[in-house]
Amino acid sequence: MTSSTSLLGLLRDDPRAAELAEWPFGFDTRVVSHEPITHVEPVRLASGEPLEAIAKDDGGGTYFLCGAGDGEDRPVLFADSEGSAGIIGTNLRDALLLLAVLPCAGQALSLERQGPRRGRDGAAGVAGRRGRRAR
Repeated sequence: MTSSTSLLGLLRDDPRAAELAEWPFGFDTRVVSHEPITHVEPVRLASGEPLEAIAKDDGGGTYFLCGAGDGEDRPVLFADSEGSAGIIGTNLRDALLLLAVLPCAGQALSLERQGPRRGRDGAAGVAGRRGRRAR
């Protein structure tokens, strides 16, 4: 896929597509045209592979394509402004689909980092209650 026919190319070149990605889905590619995208702190992969910043969200988070190459078939990492980060798609298309159906994907990263939530009885989530017998 060439830049002019790529999904990222479309989001950068078509103002209406860019608007739809920015709101309500929080994927702003238009900041690229104003200045290079930077994150609040350095973000690195443990593997040492490069990251390419491709968009921002309205809360200071940054979306990155992971690894070498110029295609969109690379994993997409989201790093929020609070220090949480995680892969949100195996490629750009999957990441955008996740944002479309689960706009609070960034919150999911924070919850994942906190671990399972405990109920009043100390059980972890629903799985902890499943094994109980009715009385």
